[in-house]
Amino acid sequence: MTSPLIHSSSQSLDWAITSMPTEVPTSWVGLASRACQAILDEVVASLATAQVNAEKAVDACLLLDASSW
Repeated sequence: MTSPLIHSSSQSLDWAITSMPTEVPTSWVGLASRACQAILDEVVASLATAQVNAEKAVDACLLLDASSW
């Protein structure tokens, strides 16, 4: 991936994280609601991990761009 694509991916993850609900609607009840919440929790955690990795990739690209490589 090129530096602009990595930066764009990082911005897309930022958008996804701010757009993703963290809880199922309160009107949802029962076993299906708990199952959906568990999956939603996993997705939110996965996005957070991906965001950290994307930030590391952006930082690495910035260092590479600044070097005489």
